[in-house]
Amino acid sequence: MEINKKEFTAAGIVISQSALERIPGFLEKNLNISHPALICDENTYKAGGEAVKKLVQEKMPVKVCMLGCSEICKADEKSVGSLLLDIDAGTDCLIAVGTGTITDITRILAYKLSLPFISVPTGTSADAFASSVSPVFINNIKKTLQAKMPAAIFADTAILKNAPERLNAAGFGDFLSKGISKSDWYISNIVNDEEVNEESLKMIQKPLDSCIKKLNKYGAFHEETLKTLMEGLVASGFSIALAGSSRPASGSEHQISHFIEYKINLGKTSFFYHGETVALGAYIMTSIYQNLFALRYNDFRNLLLDRGVKNESAETRDERFSRVFDDDSKKIIDHWKEKKPDKKRIEKIVKLLSVNWKYLQEVVKNNIYSTHEFEELMNKSGVPFNPVKMGFSPPEISDIIICAKEMNDKYTLLNLLDELGLLEFFAFRFIKQ
Repeated sequence: MEINKKEFTAAGIVISQSALERIPGFLEKNLNISHPALICDENTYKAGGEAVKKLVQEKMPVKVCMLGCSEICKADEKSVGSLLLDIDAGTDCLIAVGTGTITDITRILAYKLSLPFISVPTGTSADAFASSVSPVFINNIKKTLQAKMPAAIFADTAILKNAPERLNAAGFGDFLSKGISKSDWYISNIVNDEEVNEESLKMIQKPLDSCIKKLNKYGAFHEETLKTLMEGLVASGFSIALAGSSRPASGSEHQISHFIEYKINLGKTSFFYHGETVALGAYIMTSIYQNLFALRYNDFRNLLLDRGVKNESAETRDERFSRVFDDDSKKIIDHWKEKKPDKKRIEKIVKLLSVNWKYLQEVVKNNIYSTHEFEELMNKSGVPFNPVKMGFSPPEISDIIICAKEMNDKYTLLNLLDELGLLEFFAFRFIKQ
């Protein structure tokens, strides 16, 4: 697997059968480790943690720190704190055995404790394994925190193949959505002059093409397809490290994902894996991108001038935020009001779009699937993506589209449409399609 190492290094990436057997030697010879701690939950301990423990303890003692979860484990301040208290003094390395949640928690612990860690994926559910940041719930809001990259990744394809199909399918939802985040980044580059790191984007493209090829050839859960998907998820994480932010791998589709996860965290909607909520977000944004940039610029300009399609009033938006965000609504409303554009800002955006409209149409053409193509890929992957079929009502879908951008300060197409007064119009169009 070829990885660009211009701005970072990774000591080891092993994605193969019997990858676990390489772990003890790597700890001893490459990292000079003598007292590692294994981070897992009950499920991931059974999936791979027990095997890792047996292999490692032949060389050195290993402490198992198990995250206790009544149902679904989540990365939040409570989980981080409980594991922090369980790690022994003298621990010199962490071993994350699991998928997104365990890896994100371990990455933060490693960063805070200044320890190396290695990642042992037990499924292909998300692109968390090689990232340098971790999304964590703090006071029920998902925040992306600086964290530590792994010293190595040991992904055993036999373990990946035996993971629940729903867990593996979620990884396709996360990885195949990268055209949305790429397009959002280009929009922010045009509107806000935000610099785009092209090398980080190139890092994702080759494994993305390869993953789609294997998916079409072998199906979603063939060992060869899952190996290629894992390579892509690792590359996605490395692209974040290279860019110095989550930009190359996370855009408006992740804003939607974070919003749904916020509602899950509050117990206000059914549980979905991260990759499933990303797939839902990508489906919505694919439709909105295609609907918007199918317009000629003059038609788009006419939409801007049509007072009948403008956003809801500030009072109605306040009411929506108050209903949706409950105890968090005041800070959300205040932040939204602070970001509201003045006339000069809107004129600037319109002018920039007039100059760059055809360029953006090419960006969409080259990076975002048609709605039909996206549906075909998700159906082949086995990941749910349609919000109606996932149980969301039209009013809930409206809330998702209109409120999702409040989950972080990343500038995406959702922010652009809101600044121009067209967000509700395109939300309504998506619901009625």
